[in-house]
Amino acid sequence: MKFLKRLDDILFKAVQVCLGIFMIALTAIVVLQVLVRYVFHVSIGGVEELPVYLMLLSVWIAAIFVARDDGHVKIELLDMFVKNKRIVGLINIVLCGLSGVALGWFGWLCLQYMFKLQGYGDVTAGLQIPVWTLELFMVISCIMMAMYYAINFVKKILRWKEGENV
Repeated sequence: MKFLKRLDDILFKAVQVCLGIFMIALTAIVVLQVLVRYVFHVSIGGVEELPVYLMLLSVWIAAIFVARDDGHVKIELLDMFVKNKRIVGLINIVLCGLSGVALGWFGWLCLQYMFKLQGYGDVTAGLQIPVWTLELFMVISCIMMAMYYAINFVKKILRWKEGENV
């Protein structure tokens, strides 16, 4: 169990570092583009698509953070209609499990799509980046989110059995 906790901490730190690098690069590229375009009146060819891809990757990677802490936006309408906290906890457990299964399934579909893209050999228009590499981040993100939802699912079941609010 200690090994898994250490692995989780290492993965979490790696995700944080990737996000930091992507955000710094995104900001630097946009500032550079603005300066070059409006000061020197030229355009850096192909680079205009890079901030879009960095933002896309950042969103998918940041979603892993949110899944780890079970911090996705939720509307607590259920509490208004169901007054029994045990029932609300049970419904939250089921929803957590369904979210994990849905993310796992979506990750599997993304993986299949990534392999198709790899076979097609498509590249982006400006920078000639293979399109399947962008899809790879979606696959990794979905798998990691599904893994964290599975972990949260087990934690919620254990807390629910002990009588705690989930």
